[in-house]
Amino acid sequence: MRYTITQAWFKYLLVLSLLVVAFFLRFEHLLARVFHIDEYISMLAAQMTALKGVPVFPSGLFYSQGLLVSYLTAPFLRLAGFSEEVARWPAVLIGVVTVASYYLVGSRMSKSQAAGLFVLAFAALDVTMILWSARVRMYALAGLLMLLALFFLAQGTFLNPHRRYRLAAVVCFLGAILAHSVSIAVLPVWGIAVIICVWLGHEKFQLNWYRQKSVGLEVVVSLLLLTLGLGFGVVGQIPFLSPGSGAGDGGSSVMGVLSKFLEPGVSWQRVDDYLYYYTSLSYWPLILLGGLAFLRALVSAVRGRLTRRDLATLFLGLVFLLTIAELSLVLTHTWRKTRYLFILCQAPFLLLAADGLARLIEYGSRLFAEQAKSAALIGTLLGIIGILVFWSNPAIAVASVQGTGGYDTAFMWVKENWQEGDQVMTVHPSAAYLYLDRSDYYATQGTARVLLDEESEELIDRYVGSKLLDSVDALNKVDSEDGRLWYVVDKNRLFNRYN
Repeated sequence: MRYTITQAWFKYLLVLSLLVVAFFLRFEHLLARVFHIDEYISMLAAQMTALKGVPVFPSGLFYSQGLLVSYLTAPFLRLAGFSEEVARWPAVLIGVVTVASYYLVGSRMSKSQAAGLFVLAFAALDVTMILWSARVRMYALAGLLMLLALFFLAQGTFLNPHRRYRLAAVVCFLGAILAHSVSIAVLPVWGIAVIICVWLGHEKFQLNWYRQKSVGLEVVVSLLLLTLGLGFGVVGQIPFLSPGSGAGDGGSSVMGVLSKFLEPGVSWQRVDDYLYYYTSLSYWPLILLGGLAFLRALVSAVRGRLTRRDLATLFLGLVFLLTIAELSLVLTHTWRKTRYLFILCQAPFLLLAADGLARLIEYGSRLFAEQAKSAALIGTLLGIIGILVFWSNPAIAVASVQGTGGYDTAFMWVKENWQEGDQVMTVHPSAAYLYLDRSDYYATQGTARVLLDEESEELIDRYVGSKLLDSVDALNKVDSEDGRLWYVVDKNRLFNRYN
């Protein structure tokens, strides 16, 4: 009994300690004032939601991307007023909840408390999770909902088949689509992985739930919800995937959008970014651990010794590998951004690595037959210490970095020196509107996010509605007008957006 109590206190202390560490790492980065370029778009959407009740930009565009994030952030801005720190708080809270969820999901899917603790440590210290958990973007929320959808799907189909889990998976997946529409991409991949796992375990574990008559209604409800999410996600992408003018090229039609999802092809350039991402200094040990777990489960399946834990491991491995294959070989470049791996692959990746490390600890503890429990406890503690030693420095470095100024400081300086009759021209109208409550001109060449103004029949930026300047002649014409013209642009876009 004394050992059991000690073990319980050890587990609770580790969980609480790692959650505290996770919170302070994310809170520290919240204060760092290092902003992702698109944060200002999400901040403006949340601000408009707080003011209008819906995320409708000053241009009149309804911003469906990150819809749930806009509504989660809006109450904070309404209560405390706008500031970057206030706008970031929901992401920090979501990030900590995600870390806690990894512990619950990892321990239940792997049937191992050690795996739960390991994935908790991985999630607490993961650099990309720290970054997205302190930014006003949709990645943290989408990542949480995808993790829960993955868990409920596995539970409802082969771990503990029950309708409530399957419906919970559908609801979470629908929420993930409403958080970020790239979630749609994994729907066929998850379906294939489920079919394979149910087929592998249907005889041994009597997985015959799909033969029940009541499943028909369940399928109808699920299809309706997923169709709603798919429609919302695709329609929401129309103004963001179409070409500049969108006139006569089919880019603004639903079929035009769908055609931009698929671009089959095989080349090294399509996969090298992903290989580099997962073989980086921070991730290569996790790839080895995850591969170990997946191979161990495959061996069990071949030998006919498959357990539910092995099924869960195979499911996670299939989801990870098939998602990478889909991104690399099937989808168009619009959907192949490496940052989307955070939403689509982070959950199975971390869960697999934790399962692999837990299996190593379990194998080692069996060598000490009489003291197996003590050996497992010591091994778990050593595993946590190893994770802390290996990943603490990168996590602390990212969390404690300090910004040297960006669009926030630039526009605040402009505001302090503003005079009557001044105008502002920028490549980032959303940021201008946040700090100056105006943006007169949208200056960019080549890539432009625009709408066609029905009244003037001129192109305007999608978010604020400022007039597009995309040529030297247009720039010279504005520059020749009376009054001062402030021009605000970051260094990267100054040398990449103009000819």
